[in-house]
Amino acid sequence: MELRQAWKSLRHQHPQIAALPDQAGSRLIYTVPSYLPQSRELLFRTPHWRTDGKGLILLQQDFLTLLVQSSQSTLEFNGSEVARMPPSLDEATGVSLDINDDKKRATKAELPVLATGPAPASISRTLPNTSPGNSRRVSVRLSKDLTVQAALFVTVRRHLAPVDGRLICFNTHNVRDRVPVPWSGSQGASGLYHTGRPFSLDFSVNKDYNAIAAALAARYQRDLQPVFEMMPYYVQSIGALLATPLELAIQAPGAAHPELSSLSVIDDYLPTVHAGPSGTVEIEDWWLGAHMINRILQTYLWTREGQMYLSCHYNDAFYEQEFIKGLLEEWESVLVGELIA
Repeated sequence: MELRQAWKSLRHQHPQIAALPDQAGSRLIYTVPSYLPQSRELLFRTPHWRTDGKGLILLQQDFLTLLVQSSQSTLEFNGSEVARMPPSLDEATGVSLDINDDKKRATKAELPVLATGPAPASISRTLPNTSPGNSRRVSVRLSKDLTVQAALFVTVRRHLAPVDGRLICFNTHNVRDRVPVPWSGSQGASGLYHTGRPFSLDFSVNKDYNAIAAALAARYQRDLQPVFEMMPYYVQSIGALLATPLELAIQAPGAAHPELSSLSVIDDYLPTVHAGPSGTVEIEDWWLGAHMINRILQTYLWTREGQMYLSCHYNDAFYEQEFIKGLLEEWESVLVGELIA
């Protein structure tokens, strides 16, 4: 009962979450998080178009805060919720939706990294299946922070074909700091405030940890403002690339590769202990992941209670669990080796 009441309060506070129209489009249906009583787990599951990783963490913080508060007065769902719906990234940052020749030229200058250079490299130890199976997760926990993405690429390079090929991926960027108050904080939790830039790493040139780390640092240090200036056409172009049918996409050169998303320090947004008039809730464990249907290895990095976590999500039609576990062990070994080097 308390969980449902907290969810209703959260939905009142963040009206954009969990709403699905019925077939007639005349009613909105709201779902609640899944609670697994035997394992005492609370599962938040949402499409990525509804919010992003940082937004989900902010929503969980508000939910747990509401859960430990005393019962509130009756909530009124009277249409005033619209004022609490966060604006789109374009609207919040003042991006013009007009597409002109300058935006087209800027976009075309950004995308060639996906198509030029040596042959795209893919992870060689994949299963021959052509249809997805179940999405799985494997994770490890460390105690120190390092240049994690460089260590990931060093690890994966050993399993690529060709080994001196080109790794194609997207560098993700959290842009909530560019969104005005109040949407940059918890009030914008259900907003999509992130972007990505294509990245190509040539392993014929970048062969070791230091070279890869330097290439990544140079890429991440680039000014993001040009992306905002070309945003409408840029999003269209990226969307067209990602719209390839799944049966073709999973067979494309470079399809089997890792992506990394860093969630930073979870404690800064989601404290371990929540106390209030209705009781105390303590988080014993926490993780975030994605449902995978292709050959991408979606990896996540976060720090919680002084420890660093590495997590890998994959589809079991394309990878054996032992290979993924071994890959994480190699990743951890590279990190520890760089720590004591």
